[in-house]
Amino acid sequence: MDIHEIKSALTRDAGKVVRHLLPHGKQVGRDWCVGSTSGETGNSLKVCISGAKAGVWADFAEGSAGDIIDLWAKVKGITLTETIIQAKNYIGYVEPGFLSGKKKSYKIFG
Repeated sequence: MDIHEIKSALTRDAGKVVRHLLPHGKQVGRDWCVGSTSGETGNSLKVCISGAKAGVWADFAEGSAGDIIDLWAKVKGITLTETIIQAKNYIGYVEPGFLSGKKKSYKIFG
């Protein structure tokens, strides 16, 4: 799963994601409004939660903006790599891995 697929999955459920990240916000029309990426109540930061711009946000007090991946990183104060790991866990994606187990053994008859 690449970053575009992760962004798409988060964007499809943008309302739920922003409620998870910024629970003290409120919905005003198609936007989720909070004071800042710190999550306090207010209206300076707006995140579009539906339509073609779902997941796009702007903090008008700070002058910062981005997509839903950027928002996750900013709210959590983490790197992009850490954001991807957390977002994959949030959407329920499990990295494929190698199966571990007993090695097969073979007997030669003859």
